[in-house]
Amino acid sequence: MKRDNLQYYIKNKLPFTYKLKNSSARFVVSIKNVYKGKTPKANELINVKNLNKFDSIGGWMDQNDNYYLDLNIHLDSKDDAIKIGNLYDQLAVYDLKENKVINLNK
Repeated sequence: MKRDNLQYYIKNKLPFTYKLKNSSARFVVSIKNVYKGKTPKANELINVKNLNKFDSIGGWMDQNDNYYLDLNIHLDSKDDAIKIGNLYDQLAVYDLKENKVINLNK
C-alpha cells in the first residue's frame, strides 16, 4: 500500500495495515489506539509522536461500526502476541500469514 492511499482507506473506513518498518513477523498486535469513532480522518495520525517505535499503522471496523486507527508491533510468536494483546487490553491479534483475526477472550 502506498502512503497516499492511507487517506482513502481511512476516509472510507476500510481495513488496512501500513508497514512503517520492514518486518517479516507474522502477528500484529496493537499497543496504542489513535482513534476510535464513527468519522475518522487521516489527520488523526499527524500528532502521533515517535512513530519509529511502531512496526505498522492499522485501521479496522468493529461490529458496532466503530472505526479504529491503531499503532502496532509485529511479532513472530503467537503466544507473545496474545500476551501483549491482553496486556494492552486489545480485542484481537491479526495473523498476516493466515489473513485472519484471532479474537482474544475478554
